[in-house]
Amino acid sequence: MSVESTPLEEPLLTARQVSVLLGGIPPKTVLQYAREGRLPCLRIGRHVRFVRSEIDRTLMTQRADRRSARRI
Repeated sequence: MSVESTPLEEPLLTARQVSVLLGGIPPKTVLQYAREGRLPCLRIGRHVRFVRSEIDRTLMTQRADRRSARRI
């Protein structure tokens, strides 16, 4: 399910809020990851917002990918 089809039942997060969730990486890095497609985001005009459940899902998938790559 993509972010575009997810009903907004939870608040949207700013890059600063996501940076705290990711252990304090700079908000500019969060925005860079969004531009690169590494983090799912919503663009609302010139603003970039994030859905927490989508961020969590992405991080869990990336961790699982890294674990399976180590086994090979």
